[in-house]
Amino acid sequence: MSAVLIDAGPVSSVVQPSAGPIILWGVEPDYTRPFVPGPTTEELGAGIRAGVSWIQTYGGVKIASRDDSVGVFLDRLQALHLRVIASVEHMSGGKLDTAFIARKIIRWRDHPAIGAWELVDEPEMKGISPDDLQGAYALCKKLDPTRAVVVVWAPVAHRASYEAGGRVFDWGAIDAYPLTMSGYDSTLIPEAVAELKGRMSFQGRLLTPILQTFADAQHPLPDVVTLTRMAHQFRAAGATAGIALYNWNADQAKENLGSTVLWEGLIRSAVLLRISSDSR
Repeated sequence: MSAVLIDAGPVSSVVQPSAGPIILWGVEPDYTRPFVPGPTTEELGAGIRAGVSWIQTYGGVKIASRDDSVGVFLDRLQALHLRVIASVEHMSGGKLDTAFIARKIIRWRDHPAIGAWELVDEPEMKGISPDDLQGAYALCKKLDPTRAVVVVWAPVAHRASYEAGGRVFDWGAIDAYPLTMSGYDSTLIPEAVAELKGRMSFQGRLLTPILQTFADAQHPLPDVVTLTRMAHQFRAAGATAGIALYNWNADQAKENLGSTVLWEGLIRSAVLLRISSDSR
């Protein structure tokens, strides 16, 4: 699985397979009306030269009645040789809306920029049942057997046994944000990864850490040294499939990542690659 995900299609970056994917997470195109702008072609180019090979978008393909805009967005990413993790998550009546998911996969599965489908972000926090998740996963694989299905897991201790009745994901990610206004919680990442791996097997499947690259009322923006510390903790705990940077301009972000001093530091020569692959 990892070779397929990391090496699928041309990638114009310095990433080597041993480093794993480097993902800009939460890239929202301007037609989705984000609070702050999405990345320019120049910013994406700088990221690519620094090692970025994938982007994730929450609303990029889910928006209604904007297929022309979606097509232009995906074509632009394809021209840059970036692969896309496209969220198809949609809830209806407390369950995953499989009719919506099917429409979006059928509409965009033939676009070569799509590299994977994100089925759901933090199902534990949304009360999604194992049966619901298994059914939605099976639908994704029926409609698009060759692309990976991504699930992002929350750092919680009450996770249900989501795979007791069958597989629910191909590519896992985990988000844990240890830097708060109170300081750095050095126990959060190792405990979260250990809890996740204690409940489901990652044999033959990727687990990508989603690193904290945002600032809000509870979290300050980390510097490169602190971000490196997070990445090393994730790798030591067993989340070794590259890194994702959360986020660019999603979720009511007050500024996009490209406007921060952190981004300036990350696009310096080889910094992202070192963070992604160096476990020291």
